[in-house]
Amino acid sequence: MSVSVNVNEGKTVRLKCVLDTAYDIDFSEFTNTYTIALGTGTSHSDINNFALTGTLSHSGNTVFVDIPTNAGAATEGNESFSCTFSYFNGLKTETFNVTIIDAVTPTDYMELTSTAASYVEGSTVTFNFSGPGIVDGTTIGYTLSGSAITDGRTTDSTTGNFTVNSETGSFNVSTVQNTTHEGTDTLTCTLDAIDGVQLQHSVNITDDESATFNNFVNVPLSWSPGYDTNL
Repeated sequence: MSVSVNVNEGKTVRLKCVLDTAYDIDFSEFTNTYTIALGTGTSHSDINNFALTGTLSHSGNTVFVDIPTNAGAATEGNESFSCTFSYFNGLKTETFNVTIIDAVTPTDYMELTSTAASYVEGSTVTFNFSGPGIVDGTTIGYTLSGSAITDGRTTDSTTGNFTVNSETGSFNVSTVQNTTHEGTDTLTCTLDAIDGVQLQHSVNITDDESATFNNFVNVPLSWSPGYDTNL
């Protein structure tokens, strides 16, 4: 007979057998052991290097063992192991087939960044995507927005896509250099949602001109006379 058990990674699972009688049993008078066999693709570290053989704990009419699991930081799929009890000097056995449920999804560690926080107009902006566990060949769409778009700081399309390879991807956006002082604009990139998660990242586009009086000669100026008497 075997028992199937699921446990979320990072949690501790207690496997136990309970004596279904009212007899007063002193388990310390018997040999009660467990043996763990790791499943395919499961490493010893997935159970925090817990001893693969040992003596069962006991309390009242119950023998048990508490087995920890490791909360991995990578998407690796479910893992498994079996644990066999041998108690009452080997007269009773029980096998537990345990599945460790992978609690990490690719979206937990996705990231959208840029090679710099600020770019001078006329330079190329590079956005970088990182998605551990994202399948190679996956195409992800993006949309550009912000004042850099409305102010014409780029002539590139405001929509596009890139392909993920080796869990990463990147794309460039060119910016326009001109002779007008416009201050600093913001360029925002928003990725299409991946499994319900939408990433967004913004950079600044700065001028390479200085604000001088010549920039304002064609701007109508309005002056109002006034006075202060309470000085």
